[in-house]
Amino acid sequence: MKVALILCKRLRLYVCMIIVESFELFESSGGLHGATIMAVTLKTIGLKAGVSVATVSRVLNGSTNSKIPIGKQARDRVLAIAEELNYVPNRMAQAMRTQKTNNIGVVFSRDLTVSVTADLFYMQILSRVEELILDRGYNIVLSGIPAGDIEKRINPSIVVQGMVDALIVLRVSDADYLEGLRDVCPSTLLLDRTSPVVDCVSSDNRGGMRLAVEHLHELGHRHIGYIDSLASMNDSSFRDRFHGYHQTMKSVGLTNDERFVVRSDAVGEGGCEALGRLLKQAPHTTAVICANDNIAIHAMRYCQNNGVSIPHDISIVGFDDIETSRHLTPALTTVAVDKRAMGEHAVSLLFERLDEKTKQAPQPVTKTVGVQLAVRQSTCPPSSSV
Repeated sequence: MKVALILCKRLRLYVCMIIVESFELFESSGGLHGATIMAVTLKTIGLKAGVSVATVSRVLNGSTNSKIPIGKQARDRVLAIAEELNYVPNRMAQAMRTQKTNNIGVVFSRDLTVSVTADLFYMQILSRVEELILDRGYNIVLSGIPAGDIEKRINPSIVVQGMVDALIVLRVSDADYLEGLRDVCPSTLLLDRTSPVVDCVSSDNRGGMRLAVEHLHELGHRHIGYIDSLASMNDSSFRDRFHGYHQTMKSVGLTNDERFVVRSDAVGEGGCEALGRLLKQAPHTTAVICANDNIAIHAMRYCQNNGVSIPHDISIVGFDDIETSRHLTPALTTVAVDKRAMGEHAVSLLFERLDEKTKQAPQPVTKTVGVQLAVRQSTCPPSSSV
């Protein structure tokens, strides 16, 4: 049921992104090219109801702040005619008057092989973000940023055209680009990474790696490998996870040997073969920690394909606790990130900024969400002393 619910929410976000991308394509091709769409206006309703445009506006906006009250019959007539004519408020005109669009943008880099909408980790966060944003009467608008636009400092159209009141940014680390987004849209928040130029919400990546290393050390493992992500150089979360592994290995008295560290793209055969490379250069490895669950899943696939028993030949620990991890065989021990809490902190901080006159604090705020270790069947004491 949970998997089905996540898939339903992912579909809704897919539809949202398709709408945005279709709008950008439509816009780039020149729009309507002179075509005319008959719209129901306040004037149309007023003429049919026999009242002024001002009265129609006050009724539809629910306004009671006037010295001249609106009679019940007139109010009911306006509402009935608006419903009869399928009146839809002109959001663009409202935005011009109120300086609000009631849209929250979610922008993300499209430079990685796996789309953000196919990433279970981000989808679980975004599902919660979407729920909370809709509860506040706002809409969520997704937009992908091509890698070339980040390099050229080109902002997405939903930002340039003022289509959103605030931004949540995913998978972007370039500080100059983030600063440019913030200059155009002051209420900008970076999710799952950290940056000195914008507000951030991230998990306790170093603390999570400490839990993973200590767990394996307590089980008796002394040769603990690490499969990092190729993105670690440009991704603060992966970078912090590696530092957490490195620091905890040192604190528990284990050697930090570069032979025990490999990097993986976590996609296809490259991710699957990373564990093979690690075991070839460090054959005494009895346990391995992966920078995220996707890499851990590829490591488990390597074991299954090569007759390596989990956890008896090698213990494997992931990071993130995506929905899939508990349904694997064996179920994956992993650092559980509270993805709902990340979404809740992100929305709460973003709306704090929207409620403030300055929009952006003098010093950006970083909120760190705690993690815990979910111990399952992919770890156990080493089978022999090596």
